[in-house]
Amino acid sequence: MQLFYDRDDYRIGAVFVGVAKDRSTLIDYVFSKYLGDDYDEEEFAQKLEEIFVPENEDRDVECELREHFSAGMLNQMTYDFAVVFDEDITGADVRDFSTTSFRELISGSSISNVNEALICYIEDNYELPAPCNAVVILPTIYEGYYSHIKKNDIELWYLGTYNA
Repeated sequence: MQLFYDRDDYRIGAVFVGVAKDRSTLIDYVFSKYLGDDYDEEEFAQKLEEIFVPENEDRDVECELREHFSAGMLNQMTYDFAVVFDEDITGADVRDFSTTSFRELISGSSISNVNEALICYIEDNYELPAPCNAVVILPTIYEGYYSHIKKNDIELWYLGTYNA
């Protein structure tokens, strides 16, 4: 797993689409929670143990992610997809409808770093796996360790990586 700040091309984006209960559910999934700001020490320790599920203990990235999270932050998307990204320029949105059209999903969304070239690239190269109401764009190359996750109120598929 290569961390986003080890990369030298910042004009890359990994696109994930899916279904989320609501915007706050997606935001909680995609963006980090911090020791001191979001959790006290006891809560943080409990959440850290909850995030590292036993069935993943043999993953190559488990030790690396434990070390990454030991700095006092937790991020469920980072853990599930084994991807570290710059949250300051990450886009995530949930629409009030579901669609199998990426153009419809992204048009009018709150994600600001989307342009016509990206929409055309996704439309030409990928199909949405199901009717979706959620989209996440990470500013990183994603090696595609994991292509799909399903949690209680969220399901995401890795769609593809593009050059901006």
